Amino acid sequence: MKEIFEALSPVFQAFLTSILEILLPIALGYAVILINAKIKQAKAALTSEQLSVASHIIRTMVLAAEQSGLSGKIVNEGAAKKQMVISMAEAELKKVGIVLDLDVLSAMIEASVHESFKRIQVSG
Repeated sequence: MKEIFEALSPVFQAFLTSILEILLPIALGYAVILINAKIKQAKAALTSEQLSVASHIIRTMVLAAEQSGLSGKIVNEGAAKKQMVISMAEAELKKVGIVLDLDVLSAMIEASVHESFKRIQVSG
């Protein structure tokens, strides 16, 4: 039985790699569509000035969280950094009278991360 698993292991790995190469772009495409829909929802509810202020605050918080992760102040992991951005952005947005739905805020954070770091290439 062990020999069968060892013989199938390279085939199974190749199969999984092929599946991931197909499904990952589809999943990312869907995520981009979802993010764009949430951002459109936010734009409809906010004035252009409020949207600009919110985008600036969120972008600033994304960069602050990235630096905090790199410096070891927080765990350098996506979920921890996103939670930090959500907490800080909600507080700063509240100060200027902007309240965003958590889904909209999350979508704007994802868009800001994508925009801020899209030029970074991961080699593997």
